[in-house]
Amino acid sequence: MNRLGEKISENVVGITVVAIGIGILLGALVIGYYSFTSNQDTEKAKAVLDSLEGKIGVLKDGETGRFIVQGPADWYLLGWNKDNPDAPGRCSLKSCLCVCKERIVKSCQDTSSGLCRTFDAGTLTVKSSVSDGLSPKGLDLPLYTGVEYIQFPKNLVELRVSKTDGGIYIGASK
Repeated sequence: MNRLGEKISENVVGITVVAIGIGILLGALVIGYYSFTSNQDTEKAKAVLDSLEGKIGVLKDGETGRFIVQGPADWYLLGWNKDNPDAPGRCSLKSCLCVCKERIVKSCQDTSSGLCRTFDAGTLTVKSSVSDGLSPKGLDLPLYTGVEYIQFPKNLVELRVSKTDGGIYIGASK
C-alpha cells in the first residue's frame, strides 16, 4: 500500500510540473502574439503617415488627390491645427496628423499607441467623409471644436487630400 501512495505522489508531482510548463508556454505564446500584432499595427500607422506626408508634399496649392491606404484596423487618423492648445505635445505648436489607437490625446502622445507628423500648414482638417462633388472651399467645415478623425476599417480606405490657401484637408471618400 505504501508503494501505491508513492506512485500517486510521483504522478501528481509530474502532472503539476507539466501543467506549469504548459501554462508558461501558453503565456509566452500569447505575449508573443500580442507583441507581433501590436508591432504590425504600428508599422501600418507609420506607412499611412509616410504615404500621406509624401502625397501632401507633391500636391500643389489648389490640387486634390485621392489615395488608397490601409491603416491599422479600428485605429484613428486625427488632425490638429497649429493653434489648437489640446494637440499632443509632440506636435510642437505645428499642425499635425496622428494615427492613434484611440481618439484621445493621451493615446497619440504615447509612442506605443500613436504616431504623429507635423506639417507647416495654416489649417489642417480631417473629416470622416468628403462629398465627391465639392472642393474643400465648398465643404461645410465647422469651426474647430474638438478632435476630428477618420476611423480606419479592416480593409482599404480611399482618402481625398486637398491643399488650398495654405491649408490641408483630408477626408474619407464616399
